Amino acid sequence: MAVAAALLVGCGGSDSESTAAKTTVTTSEGEFTPVTIEHVFGTTEITERPQRIVSLDPQWTDVLLAMGETPVGFVSSPQFGERGTFPWQEDLLANSEPITYTDGVPVEAVAKLRPDLVLATYALESKADYEKLAGQFDVVASPTEEQAQKWEDLTDLTGKILGEPAAAERVVEKVTKTVDSVVSDLPGLKGKTIAFANYYAPGNQLIVLSDPDDGANVLFSRLGLELAPGILALGEGVNGRAELSLEQIDALDGDILLALTNGTDTADIVGWDTLPAVEAGTAKVLDTPTAWALNSPSPLSVPWAIEQIRPTLASAAN
Repeated sequence: MAVAAALLVGCGGSDSESTAAKTTVTTSEGEFTPVTIEHVFGTTEITERPQRIVSLDPQWTDVLLAMGETPVGFVSSPQFGERGTFPWQEDLLANSEPITYTDGVPVEAVAKLRPDLVLATYALESKADYEKLAGQFDVVASPTEEQAQKWEDLTDLTGKILGEPAAAERVVEKVTKTVDSVVSDLPGLKGKTIAFANYYAPGNQLIVLSDPDDGANVLFSRLGLELAPGILALGEGVNGRAELSLEQIDALDGDILLALTNGTDTADIVGWDTLPAVEAGTAKVLDTPTAWALNSPSPLSVPWAIEQIRPTLASAAN
């Protein structure tokens, strides 16, 4: 969703004992085996177990943390929350250096942290951006063209990068069990439809998740939900997101509506009150962290996000 792209954006990540203990040349699963990682800008060969990782992507930051790996630096924004971190990250990044991504690739900020690997997805918008970093560091860019990666796939990929595939598998299994417990508790969700939208008052613009295969739809699909028919009729859009004018708000015809309104009162959004989910009491206005958690799902954000939207899910299921 556009919120994700808009928010993109010495030191606590130094050689502390806690970090060093996790990042030796061997892994918890044995001696590290060199691996070649394919991504949208080429391939990157990792010959030694990374010891100082900089993450320029919130999804990847979460995956690292879920696997017990603390990056020396992470992409940050004051819109994320206090100290530029999300609620589900708690104090896990207390010893990491926040990197604010504003104009251009933060090459200097990254260089100060002396990384041996940089992980970045949509932070690198072009091959030129990639080369600015790849000329100095080993860089793994986005594994796919999707705006939001499938969190399971990103976790598996991180397991390969760290030489810990079994640990990655355990992370995926744990989160999947959490989601499946909701499915068991709320069987009435199966077959319900959902609209996930972002409203911008300037221009009266709506941006909606429109691609069933996008990484942001993984959670909804696992819960048994389908994208609303009005949204599916729009096509996949760009990067899995379709842009609508307010005159097209009727496309948000799901049984459930989750929407980030960016501070706009829903009373000021023409057509809001007549949407099916609003009339049924199964619409929820999201805050920025919850919208981000759903739009860029990760092993840490998924369990947290479920708790934020569970009352709405329960209402729809019943």
